[in-house]
Amino acid sequence: MNLKKSLSFIFIFFASILISAQSSVSLDWKTINYLETELTSFNESVYLSKYNGLPSYQKIKRLNQNYYYEIEIYDTHFIDVTDEERKKLEYLDISNTLIYHSDIKFSSEIPYQITILFPYVKVAGLYKKISKFEYKNTTKKYFANKKRKSEKIESVLKNGDWYKVSVDENAVYRLTYSDFKSLGINTNNLNLNSIRLYGNGGGMLPRLNSSYRHEDLQENAIEIIDNNNNGIFEDGDVILFYGQSVNEWTPNLNYVGKFDHHKHLYDDFNFYFITIKNEGNPKRIENYQNSLINLDQNTFNDFNDLQFHENDILNFIQSG
Repeated sequence: MNLKKSLSFIFIFFASILISAQSSVSLDWKTINYLETELTSFNESVYLSKYNGLPSYQKIKRLNQNYYYEIEIYDTHFIDVTDEERKKLEYLDISNTLIYHSDIKFSSEIPYQITILFPYVKVAGLYKKISKFEYKNTTKKYFANKKRKSEKIESVLKNGDWYKVSVDENAVYRLTYSDFKSLGINTNNLNLNSIRLYGNGGGMLPRLNSSYRHEDLQENAIEIIDNNNNGIFEDGDVILFYGQSVNEWTPNLNYVGKFDHHKHLYDDFNFYFITIKNEGNPKRIENYQNSLINLDQNTFNDFNDLQFHENDILNFIQSG
């Protein structure tokens, strides 16, 4: 009698482990309207730039230990794709092998297991998408807990006086002697080599903390036109620098020759900072070196220009 109870307990125990190690997922495919564009979607979907506007399945699991399990996907069920999906898939390198992976990411030193599945395959020349699949844990893997490094950063803003100038588009800007006086800079016997300009380019800061960004302001190269070559910044002298807009164009990774426009959500102006520093070597724009002397030279009279029109006149939710 006791033996039967023990065997029953063992059976229930291992059955519960098996059930917890296997999961079933159904994708509720639907079409949604996002910014006047129809998108194919389902619950727990994400859109990665490399998949040309098609959704991927994402599962995020917080880990309470220093190990995780790799997964295996099996018992997949497929349905036909739409004409719009097929057009997008033709630009991708899709085979009959499912594309999926599981990685560890950290947020505030807390580990998360992130599983991504691209739910499309190409079988016998026809595109299909997953409607349902099973997955199970396989290999157990360990990882080292990530410790936040405490680094002391000596910002350039720590020393000296700083003066801010704003720009609103990509262009070459000029600063005159009068501009310096208007900014409150002491122009009395101002040595040209002491003038520095700092800034970190255009566009918004990355939304993800894991994305690269400069930890401090970077010095920019400038050109100083010294009309009388006396080495002193005075009336008639000019400083030139290239300023970048907060709005930016970036290459589309899926289409050669196509660019995407990103409008800054929080500001219309980008800022650069001037300081006076007498030590060290200032950054200056170098003279042009003609390396094409012995090559045939062509003149181009046309080019592709990029324009956008977005005034943000109406605030639909009356915020800000």
